[in-house]
Amino acid sequence: MTGFGNDIYAVSGGSVTVHSTCPPDLSGTPEAGSNLNTRACHIGCLYPGTILGTLKSFDLGTCSMSCPAGQSFGGSGCFGCGAGKYSGEGSTSCSR
Repeated sequence: MTGFGNDIYAVSGGSVTVHSTCPPDLSGTPEAGSNLNTRACHIGCLYPGTILGTLKSFDLGTCSMSCPAGQSFGGSGCFGCGAGKYSGEGSTSCSR
């Protein structure tokens, strides 16, 4: 729903792109949610912004971490296993 920009507000020639994919290092297909409340205008629309992409919200809960072999998930990304430890493809932790 367009409106007063409670979710996204683009002004002064700024640009916002809403993606319908998982962030880097995450895999899966996010589930589309409700319409976003957007506004691409400034007072009097003298310097409007641009909102590109989908105008739906997406639930990141449907995205999952997928680390390559030899790495594990560490809260904000994939990190290498320490000396003497290993992990398989898609593992969330390293073991001995």
